[in-house]
Amino acid sequence: MSPHRVLNLPPGDPVRLSPRTIGRLVRSRSMAIEVERVSDEVLEMAAEEKGPSSAEAKALARLRRLRSKDRQVYAFRFGSFLVTGPTPDARTELAMIEFAEEEDEI
Repeated sequence: MSPHRVLNLPPGDPVRLSPRTIGRLVRSRSMAIEVERVSDEVLEMAAEEKGPSSAEAKALARLRRLRSKDRQVYAFRFGSFLVTGPTPDARTELAMIEFAEEEDEI
């Protein structure tokens, strides 16, 4: 969902949102879907239950590989998606939530 639709502005108007504003929009518009950090312990338990080909096992392996290269990465769940990477900024988090919402509508 574009900022124009959220704010009910005509598509041609320039919209510049601060991270704080984006955070407020995310909390007010998308309470059903949130980006949540998933701990390694939760990933390990899910990987044990679901097996080595599960998304959780693959995410855990990716985290370990990236961390061995001294990268600060984590696992995040939003909607039905599980991703690995650095902590997302406000704009990225909003994009992740919008993506999950669009996929839920399909």
